[in-house]
Amino acid sequence: MRMKQAANETLQENYERGVADLQQRLVEYYNDNSSKVPLSILNQGLDKRITDIYERPKIHRVKIGKDGKRQKRIKY
Repeated sequence: MRMKQAANETLQENYERGVADLQQRLVEYYNDNSSKVPLSILNQGLDKRITDIYERPKIHRVKIGKDGKRQKRIKY
């Protein structure tokens, strides 16, 4: 019984180590390949990070009162 439990714990540890390794490799792949966009078709060397270019949209919540009056609240 103890050998089975030890084997299961070893399998679980190997699985968790493998998941952590996969996550780390995916982050590295993203940073190397997917997080940059070319600025010019003619010069592929001009790359910028997506986070430098992307602007988060402003999301507005509109509250409509019982009298039909609308109040805009900015939410990010």
